[in-house]
Amino acid sequence: MKYILELSEEQLKVVGYALDSYKRIGMGQFGYLDFVEQEGGHSLIRDALYAVEKLANKHYGIRHGNIDDKFRVAYDIEQVIRHAIYRDNCHKFYSVDGNEPTKTSKQDLPKIRIKK
Repeated sequence: MKYILELSEEQLKVVGYALDSYKRIGMGQFGYLDFVEQEGGHSLIRDALYAVEKLANKHYGIRHGNIDDKFRVAYDIEQVIRHAIYRDNCHKFYSVDGNEPTKTSKQDLPKIRIKK
């Protein structure tokens, strides 16, 4: 099956950053992770490490006030993709993937459909 995923510009940036980091980790280029930058010139990795440091020894849900919206954007995209895969593979067992995605970020949920 092929899918078409419709994303906002902010959601597309999050996907791009995530894929770049994933690729670099897979290639063993850990030193380059610090150079993944977003608008404003600050490092996404530094942002993520700061978030981890801030949350150390704490556990929050995705809607908690201490969670930055960019992490909610990533969660929302993941929910949409996860649900589409579950839905289109006709799973007969219950999974959280079967739940309809709910918006947690300030962005509208992305849209995904099967390419015909």
